[in-house]
Amino acid sequence: MQAATKGFRGQIKGFTKSSSISAEIAGYEKRIQELISNINQITEVGVNSKAKKIEATLHAVQAMISPNPLAVQVPLNTNNCPPTTRIFQGREKILVKMKEFFESNTPQQHIYVLHGPGGAGKTHIALRFIQDSIHFTNTFFVDASTIETINIGFKNIARLQNAGKSSDNALEWLMTKREQWLLFFDNADDPRLNLNKFLPQCTHGNIIITTQNLELQVYGASSHVFDMEEDEAVALLLKSAAQKPSPTNKKDAIGIVKTLWHLPLAIVQAGAFIAKSGTLDHYLALYSQNREQLIKEQTTQSYSDYEWPMYITFQMSFDRLSASATMFLQLCSFLHQEGISEDILAEQQTTSSYPLALLGRNLSSLWNSCHSFEDLGVNRTRSHFWKSPMKS
Repeated sequence: MQAATKGFRGQIKGFTKSSSISAEIAGYEKRIQELISNINQITEVGVNSKAKKIEATLHAVQAMISPNPLAVQVPLNTNNCPPTTRIFQGREKILVKMKEFFESNTPQQHIYVLHGPGGAGKTHIALRFIQDSIHFTNTFFVDASTIETINIGFKNIARLQNAGKSSDNALEWLMTKREQWLLFFDNADDPRLNLNKFLPQCTHGNIIITTQNLELQVYGASSHVFDMEEDEAVALLLKSAAQKPSPTNKKDAIGIVKTLWHLPLAIVQAGAFIAKSGTLDHYLALYSQNREQLIKEQTTQSYSDYEWPMYITFQMSFDRLSASATMFLQLCSFLHQEGISEDILAEQQTTSSYPLALLGRNLSSLWNSCHSFEDLGVNRTRSHFWKSPMKS
């Protein structure tokens, strides 16, 4: 009986991963009904006195896998907001402003827009706010980079709430669910994107939008996200570089963050480089050398003043990677930035002289882990640089 139970649990584990859940349930129910029928026949002739106990167990199992929507609901991780980075620093003024806005008792839908250039930290501010808040009943993450990704996000909301399968079903559910749900539209940067048709037309609920498109601030309250306060930037650099906050280190850090325009992504990339290479005091000299070299080489590539620090700090780390790692990153830049499966490399692992474990060590400063090593994610701004022509 114990072996049978173990086997059944294995089947249940397999069934939860199946795409045809209803068919699997029907199959299990049919088999259980057959077993119960056989047991009833046995008990009628009194062959087995323990049959009734087995029958009761089967009835309990049948109840466990019955097609109750709540019982068989399989959450879709696509709509769960990912955690923010472990080295998040500062942004207290914006976070306090957001808290006051969303907790105000006004009888209307609350929409907050975080706008600013790529690499300024908009997404992580939103994620930190969501992570620290206890105000919301449900939170739904929607990749708003394209119409297609938004539709996928809304379809997942509908399925998750057993409200149907379409984007319209999700909108209807949100409009009728009078509670403090939160929609997080991330990376709504495309100026051609009509986000209005995806905003639930109701007087309840909460919405956060991150965007590089300044025009979207008309949707509600907003904050411009750009450079960090100097003390916040210094703290972020020291933390990402794994350096102690000594007076000497702080002095060196101030010079570095000023050169990097106090931009979070550039600071984190510089910190990762310093953590691997040693100390803070030599970084600015290396940065200046790389800047001069890249300006000479990038005659066809145009970057704005704020983009240069991100590009240079990225290139400094990129140049230290192995050939296999650089190829891997450039491959990732053409994939969607979330949930890149390690399965795409499974076939190459048996033949390549650069196994996945080696790639993982080389890329530790350049990718974001998503819950486990099995799924990887990449930063959208970094992905832009990976597609650019690189130094050989």
